[in-house]
Formats: sequence, C-alpha cells, structure tokens
Amino acid sequence: MYMVTISDLSAPSLHFPLLKDHCMGTVRVIRAPKLQGFGLVSKGISKLHIGTTVFQEMIAISVTTTMRTVKVLVIESVGPNLDAVIGFLKCFPCLERLYVISRQCNEMKNVLKYDPLDPECLELHLKRVALENYFGNMADVDFAKFFVLNAKVLEQMNFAVPTYHRNDKWRSDQHKLLQV
Repeated sequence: MYMVTISDLSAPSLHFPLLKDHCMGTVRVIRAPKLQGFGLVSKGISKLHIGTTVFQEMIAISVTTTMRTVKVLVIESVGPNLDAVIGFLKCFPCLERLYVISRQCNEMKNVLKYDPLDPECLELHLKRVALENYFGNMADVDFAKFFVLNAKVLEQMNFAVPTYHRNDKWRSDQHKLLQV
C-alpha cells in the first residue's frame, strides 16, 4: 500500500496522471488546475480524494469538489458498475471522453433511470464512450444503454468485443438490445 499525492505545488502543469494498472492504496489530488484527464482509476485504489470529494473503492462517499478541467477519464470497473461511474461523472462535470475497461461480474445490475439531476456532462459534454471487454450480457447492455439513451451529445460509442462474439447475428442482437 502506498499513497500518491498530486498538488499544484508538486505538479503545476500536470495534464494527465496515468496511474499504474492495479495501483493500490490512496490517491489524493489536492489541487491540479491544468488537469485534463485522469486514469487508470480502479478498485485497487482503496481511497481517492479529489479536493474534498472522496471515493472509497470506486464508490462516491461525498461529491463536494468538481474538476471542470478534466475532459478524459479512464476507469477500470467490475461489472461494469454504473453507480460508480455516475459518481465520477458528477466529480468531472465537463467530461467529454469516457473509457471503461470492464472486468466481468455476472451479478451486476445496471438499471438506473435518468434523473435530471444527473451529471452535467450527460446533457452538454460527453461525446465519446469506449467500452473495453464488452461481452453483451445484460449488465453490459444496461450499462451501454444508459449512455445511448441519456448522453444528449454522444457522437460515438466504441465497443471492444472478444473475437468469438464478432459475427453478424450477435451484432444484430446487440443493436436491438441497445435500441440503435
């Protein structure tokens, strides 16, 4: 376990800290005025402090600080977990690009209804979403469908699909499930 602290004194021009895969411990972002991107956020980070906002094992405990400069987020999510991702979207309200690396979990339920109080980026900013390890199970479909239906300015959604799913029937079924 270790602690990484980012502040404008130690990294005044930091644009995109890339945390190592399976980073363990606590990450604290005190102040980073030029921060434009953030990743790889994973469950291995036991506690993430962004200003006064706190995430514990990817779940927003309190969202009191927002970072409007962050445009890109890379997140590793078990499931994928829509509740966890929504917490990050609230912290980064001007997010334009979201990359989600999914780790499979058959028990995940991603059924959230759109709430007008949901993150600003869904209404005004989020243009690209990329899902890596998309298997097309109901958890994946519900996760993707949330963005298809609610990201008002979404221009592009990319799916990295395992090779054994790359056939016309599977693709056609996914289009129907995603309502595209």
